[in-house]
Amino acid sequence: EHLRSHFGFNDAKALTIDWDSPIAGEVQVNGMSGLDLGWQGHYFGECPITLAAIPVEGYGFMGWEDNVHTQIGALDPTLPFAQLSLIGDDTFHAQFGPCLTGVDLSVFETADGLEAVVTGSAQPLTLQWWLDGLLVGSGSTWQGAGQEEVLVTASNGSCTLFSSAIEGQVMGVHAASSEVPVLRAVPNSARGVVRIEGRGRQLRVVNATGQVQHEQAVASWPVRLDLTGWPVGVYVLLAEGAEGVLTSRLVVE
Repeated sequence: EHLRSHFGFNDAKALTIDWDSPIAGEVQVNGMSGLDLGWQGHYFGECPITLAAIPVEGYGFMGWEDNVHTQIGALDPTLPFAQLSLIGDDTFHAQFGPCLTGVDLSVFETADGLEAVVTGSAQPLTLQWWLDGLLVGSGSTWQGAGQEEVLVTASNGSCTLFSSAIEGQVMGVHAASSEVPVLRAVPNSARGVVRIEGRGRQLRVVNATGQVQHEQAVASWPVRLDLTGWPVGVYVLLAEGAEGVLTSRLVVE
């Protein structure tokens, strides 16, 4: 009640999560795992939430059941990850099940980064790379780096398989180097002006839908970034340079 009156928020909305079977996977809310079937929380519509439908090995994500947020286009029912603002009380039911039987999704480290390989599929599958629930790339290769975990999904539109999470490695750094490049925002979370520390010649900021929110050439670090007018949410920072691509997360309040 104090937060609502202080910031002028509307009444909190009830969010309920559910899924088909407790052995098939789980739904995470704002990174919280281990939630029970039918778990409910209350959130202000002015504060976006993140959802993640994570199947266990041997199962796939088969979509979100139809609800108010799918009907208005705020939730893509085919994607396992989402960032959205509640417009009312709603239930988010994830569907898991055995699908794409016989298909295997493997990830290998290469000289240029990571490569996803699909075997056992009679049709081409869409490969997408995710970092903290944000879409950061598509296709069979990922040339990212950083301290966060990246994973890849393979989908035919009705079933999505997950790889295991892969710890991002700094690509193209000589073994003799004692200083590992790091990309970070200070402070984080932030609003107003934030300082970005890192390396590289180009800085991009990508939002939760994979769209570029900001892009600039970098002559010197750190970079001061004005977040005035940016929507509240979670963004991915990408710094591209001779050492590869560094990635990190930025939370905008």
